[in-house]
Amino acid sequence: MKYRFLLPYAVASLCITINSIPTTALATIDPSVKIDMKKTIQEIYQASSITADTVIQQQSISPKYEYVPSTNDTDGTYDLFNYTYKKTGNKKNNITYTLHTEKDAKTDASHIAASITTKTDTGENTEIELEARLVTDDIYLNIKKLDFTSTGSSAQETVTYSDLLDSFINQWIHIPISTAIKRSDTSLQQKGIGGLIKEDLTSDQKIALLHTLLDSKAIIVKQIPDSKTTATHIHITIVKKHIPTLINNISPILGEPTLTGAEKKALRKALLKFKPPTIDLWINTDTHLPEKMIVQGTWNSLKQNTYSNRLSGSRGTYTIETVWSNWGNKITITPPSSSKTFEQILNQLFTSDNTTQNTASLDAQRITDIRQVQTALELYYADQSHYPAATQPIVLGKSSTICLNKTGFSAYGCTAPYMSIVPSDPGTYTYIYQSSGGAEYTLTAILDDNLGNLNAGVITATPNGLRN
Repeated sequence: MKYRFLLPYAVASLCITINSIPTTALATIDPSVKIDMKKTIQEIYQASSITADTVIQQQSISPKYEYVPSTNDTDGTYDLFNYTYKKTGNKKNNITYTLHTEKDAKTDASHIAASITTKTDTGENTEIELEARLVTDDIYLNIKKLDFTSTGSSAQETVTYSDLLDSFINQWIHIPISTAIKRSDTSLQQKGIGGLIKEDLTSDQKIALLHTLLDSKAIIVKQIPDSKTTATHIHITIVKKHIPTLINNISPILGEPTLTGAEKKALRKALLKFKPPTIDLWINTDTHLPEKMIVQGTWNSLKQNTYSNRLSGSRGTYTIETVWSNWGNKITITPPSSSKTFEQILNQLFTSDNTTQNTASLDAQRITDIRQVQTALELYYADQSHYPAATQPIVLGKSSTICLNKTGFSAYGCTAPYMSIVPSDPGTYTYIYQSSGGAEYTLTAILDDNLGNLNAGVITATPNGLRN
């Protein structure tokens, strides 16, 4: 139904148009709210960087059944027309999600660290930890932990996936994003939240949309006393019986038809089972920026199965707590010092360990590559009086950094190059270059084994030479 697509537009419009809305438009918010909500949304919209930590706690209960063969089911196999189920109790699940995110709007880089832990009263436990970075046109993924433990009634079986997939655990995996996809997404990135709303909405439509939201009885915003913090504590209530009216009021503004009688009836029926969550928001009184938000709610998806006459689904509670920090502060997100592609990891899995000779050859090639790049950098410096600028670390030898001329590292076929083909690592690692001010530079590589006076591991080249 159409109402599924209206609310995202409404919320997006609220965020993107608040700068053009007069303060009087916010007068419909409960008088108890002393914080300037307009300024809060303005500050959120203008902040370039942010760090967020979210913890989701979910507790659920689902029915537990045991298959019971009938007297005619002599072989004990499942038979659609000849079986019964016996309820043996409930299965309790506890799931904890943690999510740490960092965003630098200036470079459009992101960093995410997440973990999932599940525990059941039947002894089935899961632990997953992963980390991801999105830098320019590349994604880097690191699966730090992937464990599953199952404890049965007669014996305990523990499966640790990291034992089976050791090559993928604690290893940065490089996933390139194609240039075409990146370019197609550029306009949306530039628009930010505004990219979510219809481009044909006029300013008057946006203002009318915001007025409709704030005048709606479906959303109630109140301030409540809180002696435990100096921040302003805002409580948001969703009144579900007014949601159909809100949708009907928003539809004409967006140029959409209003709900039909059948759609209204279906929506009201769906809302009967929907219990709106409680939302509490703490806003810093001085900066007008959010500090914390807690969302709490319940759900019940239990249904009676007509054929087996048993319940399926679950019911439970959830709590989502998010803490924000570093609003507008500088956040630097860089690629990992070393990473491998899926193909390189798979090749590693199926390659014999007896690769000493190949390792020595690769290391020798790395030293040759680094010294050749150093020579080209000195030629560049002699003409330009500085080294190529790269405030953020860049990977050499990629499609966008395979040529070096007076403009710096660029794509293949650059004019008047100091180095027409910038090498990439011959194995599974990368060459990383960085120069903040142009007076110095660092160029790092990784050796598989000791070579001359260099030890295995990360080596660094600078204008002063090459060392570990």
